[in-house]
Amino acid sequence: MVGDFRYDLEAGRRAGVATLYYDAAGQDLWTAEADFRVQSHAELSMLLRRARG
Repeated sequence: MVGDFRYDLEAGRRAGVATLYYDAAGQDLWTAEADFRVQSHAELSMLLRRARG
């Protein structure tokens, strides 16, 4: 689950799925609530490619 706000990440946790904090502004506000953190589409794309193997 990808989200950019605390409530997004909390919803993902409650649903029992991995959470990814999209922090384009680099504010580092909700990193502790997420399993992963990225700051750009390029970084997200790279993470997804790695996950596919």
